[in-house]
Amino acid sequence: MTKFTINLPDLNLLIDCENSLNVINIEIADDMKTIRESFDSSYVYEKEKIDTKVFHEVNNYLRKHYVPNISELYKLMFDGDVIRECQEIIGRAPNISHVGMNYEDIVEDELQELVNEVYDKDSFRSLFGFIGYILYERIHPHEDGNGRIGRLIFIEQLSDYKDYPLSLSLIHCPELRKLHDDILQHYSFPTNVRLPKDNRYSQVELLEYVRNNINIPNTEDYYTITVDLEMCRKIYKLLALCREFKQLWKHVSMLKKFVIKKIIRNTLTWEEIDKLCEENNIKNFELTNFNVENHNLIMNNWKTQ
Repeated sequence: MTKFTINLPDLNLLIDCENSLNVINIEIADDMKTIRESFDSSYVYEKEKIDTKVFHEVNNYLRKHYVPNISELYKLMFDGDVIRECQEIIGRAPNISHVGMNYEDIVEDELQELVNEVYDKDSFRSLFGFIGYILYERIHPHEDGNGRIGRLIFIEQLSDYKDYPLSLSLIHCPELRKLHDDILQHYSFPTNVRLPKDNRYSQVELLEYVRNNINIPNTEDYYTITVDLEMCRKIYKLLALCREFKQLWKHVSMLKKFVIKKIIRNTLTWEEIDKLCEENNIKNFELTNFNVENHNLIMNNWKTQ
């Protein structure tokens, strides 16, 4: 048995919570294009370069191994050691939003047990998948790629990309993105530590500050999670939004998707976008709060009219 401890509400309350949001496994025909969109989006969301060769290697691997092996998958996606050999800090001075688990305490086999246990679940599978993702992000076992591999293993591969293309949704759905960040922040260690404003910190100084001033929780704290009814509702709401986005995304024309990708990759000017939309009779293509630098894109109208 894994050392992870997951505390959940009463079974009947969980059933009511799941049913109230109608989170069911719906059958949607997926193809390579849908999987590629999710994979690309995961890299775009983390502002990283997309590697086509890596995508094909990962896709071929996942087709042969439904339950991923963390070490094998990580080595396909990233360079470097699977388990980091340094302390991980999330955030930038003067704000620290999370401190990952002490790297000397991270055991790869125990993380793999968590993956195996989630994939073995018959009931509340999507809920356990997202909880597994929270635990993985909280531990932050890798020096790079924690979000990408965590979303891929615990949500996107687990659902065969049918219901919950989380990475794709995070880019285009601001309500879902905010809910996602709020949930992860709720389970962070510590929450919103603020350093003195009058100092500038190098990474080395920041690590030293953390060692001297922040009491990093022990392994049991990182491995134990209590998901009360309110947090269950938030998780199910996020999953429902993700599935709703998937349905909406099906109705976005291929041309719009092309335009969106070009915008995200900074290869189209607004004048070129307007011309393309005019030439192809795309109306109500409204984009607001778009920031090229951080790839935030909000669409107010999904369908070509």
